[in-house]
Amino acid sequence: MTRVIVHADSGNRPRFHLPWNYHLSLQSFVYDAVGKYEPELASELHQLKHAPPFSFSEFIQTGPFQTDDDGINFERGYLVFSTPDDRIANSIANFARADNELTVGHTTIPVVGVEADSVSSESGRDTFKTLSPIASSKTDEDRTWIMPDDSMWRTRIRNNVRDRIEYTQGLHDGFEFRVPHIDWVEKKWLRVSSEYNVPCARMEFDVVADAETKKFFELNGIGEKTGMGFGSVMRTEDIPSWWS
Repeated sequence: MTRVIVHADSGNRPRFHLPWNYHLSLQSFVYDAVGKYEPELASELHQLKHAPPFSFSEFIQTGPFQTDDDGINFERGYLVFSTPDDRIANSIANFARADNELTVGHTTIPVVGVEADSVSSESGRDTFKTLSPIASSKTDEDRTWIMPDDSMWRTRIRNNVRDRIEYTQGLHDGFEFRVPHIDWVEKKWLRVSSEYNVPCARMEFDVVADAETKKFFELNGIGEKTGMGFGSVMRTEDIPSWWS
């Protein structure tokens, strides 16, 4: 059960440019990686009716960057991919290492390091920070998107975690999940198509959960549209101090 961290650095070359909706190309990168190394698994992933078993972060910049109308110019930083399936993790790592580069849409990102880190959790309370924003809607049928300050948000997030566990591996005894405290919220919009944006939120929040549930949402993502670059989270104490 693995988290893969891809370190990119342009070095002496010009900064690389990512469009504002680059998460859509990152999703394609994951499927391309699995398709190359685990083609049968890739076919299974494409046929899933529920969210695929992975999540990924935004590009976490650790150096200078500049925005323009079309996107962001980066110098260096990290991408984080999380999944409970080691076949997916190994495919991502091998694909990123293959040519020391990662192709995201029309952009080639220079890869200078790939690390794999296993995720372990204990029951109790932990503080989490989003590595990509969380999205949640009022009901499964009604795509009216809600923010964490909505009274329904915590219930919807809990139900989403519980339902995904039940659909994918069966709900275990002792399931527990609740959000007793939200430290801060930054509202934003994330483009999921050429014409459609989803309101979502970066945030830091406390979760009380049993160990199995905690590991599940940290590896699969939390909230809706996790396979599209939403809901990647990490315990704050596990985030390296040099990440911005």
